[in-house]
Amino acid sequence: MHAQIGLDSLRCPGNCRYCSFAQVNDSNSRECSVMDMDALLAFARLFSQEGANLISLMSTAALPFEKLLSFVAVARLVIDDHVILLVNGPDLSLEQAIELREAGADAAYHAVRLGEGYLTDLDPRRRVQTIENIQAAGLALMSGVEPLWRNAPEDELLDAIERQIGLRPVWTGCCSLTIAENCSIHGLKPASRSRARQVGAIIRLAAGSRIPVGGVGGVAWVDAGTDPRMRGRSSHHESLRRDMRETRRDLEKDGWLVAGQDESWAYCLRGVKPSAW
Repeated sequence: MHAQIGLDSLRCPGNCRYCSFAQVNDSNSRECSVMDMDALLAFARLFSQEGANLISLMSTAALPFEKLLSFVAVARLVIDDHVILLVNGPDLSLEQAIELREAGADAAYHAVRLGEGYLTDLDPRRRVQTIENIQAAGLALMSGVEPLWRNAPEDELLDAIERQIGLRPVWTGCCSLTIAENCSIHGLKPASRSRARQVGAIIRLAAGSRIPVGGVGGVAWVDAGTDPRMRGRSSHHESLRRDMRETRRDLEKDGWLVAGQDESWAYCLRGVKPSAW
C-alpha cells in the first residue's frame, strides 16, 4: 500500500502533452504553487501512521533540485524507518542521485515513457542515463510501461516491456494514458482497462513473481498534494485517512496480504538482509 505526495504545480519544461502542468498546455491564469514544509510534514506523518510501506515524493522538472533535496530530507525525519521513501521527478546526474540517497531517499521512479521524445520534449537518451545514474547511486529503481494508449505502436510497446525486464527494477507496472482536461492530444485515447491488464500480465510473466507489478492487482496508491491529472481528489486529512483504510480493506477483500510497513521489503530494497531472515 503506497502513498504519493505531489510537491508542486509549476509550469514544467518537460512538456508531456498529456500533463496539465506542461508549459504547452498551460495558461498564464493558472495558479502555480510549491508545497510548504509544514504541509509536507503533515502528509508524510499521516501516511506513515496509516501504514503506507512506501511514500513517493513527486515533482515537476521545474522544481529546483535543492528544494527537492530539502523535501526528501525533511520527509525522512518524520516517517517510520521501515517506510521506503521514493522520488518521482526530473532527470538526474549521478551526483544528484547520490545527494538524494544521502538525504534519505531509498528509491526513485523513472521510465522511458511511450511517446518519449514526440509526446514529450524530453530526450529518451537522457532518460536512460538517469536510470543508470539512479542504479549507480545505490537507489532502488522503480519503473513502468506508461502511458498506454489505444493502438500504441507495437514495436515501441515491446521495447518498453523488454527494457523493464532488462533493468530488473524492484517494482514495475503498466498504467494507461490519462489526459487532463486542459490537454489536447489529437487522436489518442486511453487504453482500455482490459488492455492495460493484458500488458501488465505480460510484464508479470516476464518479470517473475518476486517483483510487484502495478496494474494487475496487489499494489494500490493513495494521493495527496498536487495532481497533474486533475482528478479532483481531496487532500483533506480525514479523507486521506479514510482512503488509506478503504484501500487496505479493498486489497484484503481481493485476497492480498497487505504488508504495511513490512521490515523485510524495506531492507530488501536497501540491500540489507534483515536479521529475522
